[in-house]
Amino acid sequence: MGYHVIKPPQHLANYVRCFWILEGDIPYQHHALADGLAEMVFHYHGTFNEIVDNREELSWRSGVQAQSQYARRFVTHSAFGIFGVHLYPYTLTTLFNIPPEAMSGEMPDLYSLLGHEGTLLEEQVMVASDHQARVEILSRFIERKLRQCNSPLSKMSIAVKQTLERRGQISVKEMAAEYGVSVRQFERSFKQFAGFSPKLYTRIVRFSNAVHTYKNAPTTLTDLAYTFGYYDQAHFIEDFKTFSGVSPRQYFTSIKHD
Repeated sequence: MGYHVIKPPQHLANYVRCFWILEGDIPYQHHALADGLAEMVFHYHGTFNEIVDNREELSWRSGVQAQSQYARRFVTHSAFGIFGVHLYPYTLTTLFNIPPEAMSGEMPDLYSLLGHEGTLLEEQVMVASDHQARVEILSRFIERKLRQCNSPLSKMSIAVKQTLERRGQISVKEMAAEYGVSVRQFERSFKQFAGFSPKLYTRIVRFSNAVHTYKNAPTTLTDLAYTFGYYDQAHFIEDFKTFSGVSPRQYFTSIKHD
């Protein structure tokens, strides 16, 4: 199985975190964790079904998985190829004219969001000659939507992006002070651009970064908890179960066998 990341063009970097490709030639089960980023996903080879209550439910070929506070499971029984675009949650408004708060936890197909335009975009991505061509197709789509929106990046969009860049290790009080507003006003405005309250969003982002760090450089759960500002290991495990649905031991043991 191979996973690759492609950086976005610089002029799209405030809206797109990255493009990514996941490919494999054997059956695979994917455990999607809670995530502070949204993503557009295109299954250009094979399909995945979602596992719900131990049953498989047919999923779409292309769609959006919005930022989420819950984990989901997907499975494919054959070789597969997926092309995706990680988006900052406020980018959803630019692309689909839907606020992040209305999209949180949702997973609509592309046709439901864009109609005929979504069908055409799916076809272009599916038949593209290579991944660079897919990057260019989706970059043009995003550029067109930005021109139509014709709205500069807001302060709260920047606050959401900075929360991700700081790996969730900043308090709501500190962020409100940086932007010169009351905590209550900041909480209300932030939620409109992130889809979640700043307190919940920082928890999700901190958790995601802790998981990523452990995958790249395994350490003890205690050290990991303190590195990411958790009060103790117990608080880290509690958040881990909330955002993954399983314990750290269960999750990290399972990915060793992927």
